[in-house]
Amino acid sequence: MKRVVVMLAVVLLAAGLGFGESGGEIIEDSGGKGGLVVHIGCGDGKLTAQLRVNDRFIVQGLDRDPGYVQRAREHIGSLGIYGRVSVRQFIGARLPYGDNMVNLVVAEDRSGVSMDEVMRVLCPGGIAYIKGNGRWRKTVKPWPEDMDEWTHHTHGPDGNAVANDRIVGPPKRFQWIADPKWMRAHDTDSSVSAMVTGGGRIFYMVDEAPISLPGDNGLPDKWFLVARDAFNGIVLWKVAVEDWGWRQWKDTWAKFRPDNFPVNLHRRVVAAGERVYATLGYQAAVSELDAATGKVLRTFDGTQGTREILHQGSELILTIPGGDRLKIAVVVLETGGFVWQTEAKYAGTSQESKRLKIELDAALNAAANDEIVCFMDGKEVVCLDRKSGQVRWRKAPKSESATLWAGTLIVAGEVILYAEPKLLTAMSAKDGEEVWMKASSRFQGLWFSWKDV
Repeated sequence: MKRVVVMLAVVLLAAGLGFGESGGEIIEDSGGKGGLVVHIGCGDGKLTAQLRVNDRFIVQGLDRDPGYVQRAREHIGSLGIYGRVSVRQFIGARLPYGDNMVNLVVAEDRSGVSMDEVMRVLCPGGIAYIKGNGRWRKTVKPWPEDMDEWTHHTHGPDGNAVANDRIVGPPKRFQWIADPKWMRAHDTDSSVSAMVTGGGRIFYMVDEAPISLPGDNGLPDKWFLVARDAFNGIVLWKVAVEDWGWRQWKDTWAKFRPDNFPVNLHRRVVAAGERVYATLGYQAAVSELDAATGKVLRTFDGTQGTREILHQGSELILTIPGGDRLKIAVVVLETGGFVWQTEAKYAGTSQESKRLKIELDAALNAAANDEIVCFMDGKEVVCLDRKSGQVRWRKAPKSESATLWAGTLIVAGEVILYAEPKLLTAMSAKDGEEVWMKASSRFQGLWFSWKDV
């Protein structure tokens, strides 16, 4: 039944007729927001050039006539935009693109290309804007029912790092390859802090400074929050991130990652439909960005220093500093105000670790659903009521570790799973009592020190 509804939506969208004739009008009428635009039957290239309305678009014109190809190239070159706009000749009935690659196909005349072929090259959510009988017709390719998104570091707010995707499988080819091909150095903190996907886009925090030894006198960092189209890799936007990098959280780069590295950087970028939530600085407040343009729409008061972000329904669940400890706060997106904040302050996952010296940047490793929010506080798991913030229970699960720094929490229906390398414990979401426990020897023998290597 769902598949029938999706296909019906495409037919109804196709029945909506547009009237745009210039490139800007076509982009506006079609609803294109960036990525790869293909203009079939580009002719002299004038409309092709107009389709690049801003830097979020890369445009390619196609024509069977070599004379038109040459004229179009000359016109686009005279405008000084050749490269971001290009033209090529094509023959046959197959478009020169892989499956699910193009965001917008524009054609006044499909030049013998079937609609099935147009739909093949369109990415999910991609748009075909085709002229027929003197009028433009818009068709949107539906999002596959079995294609999932990865909006949080652990897939979703529940902490379960397993996607519902049924399309992914053994790789057969590269879809796209993008810079940077190498990170700055392997001796210090990673050049990528976080990566999530949503709405057909990839968002990630990356250091794009030149490759160099990142010593104390080395080249400075150049961090950005970057958005690319997930299907063709085109950069849609970049936002500079100030006050980010090893200089912000430790006194020297020459400390190996496990010894002094913030354990929550990967939890600070979240995708939510047409919005992205991120901390645009190490101690910054949470900002809301337009996922299509990167424009900062607002910054939430009282969220400075946020360590973790979860998006659940119409709210954000945040881990924010409360003095020298941490607290949970819930922000309603409609108003930007707090629904509640915990009065109690929590130590998090790293305060008691003797080996890991990251006391100033502990994390709660929070996970949530519609009913509860749970997190780690030292050796205990704390469960809060989702609507009120009141403590439902606090329990210490059995553990093979000295502290819970290595553990992960997953909210799964009526249980909360606490997972660490050698042990998996299910705790009742109602009262925290142990439901079952499973020990594993799978990871035994993998722990070693440098002198063992």
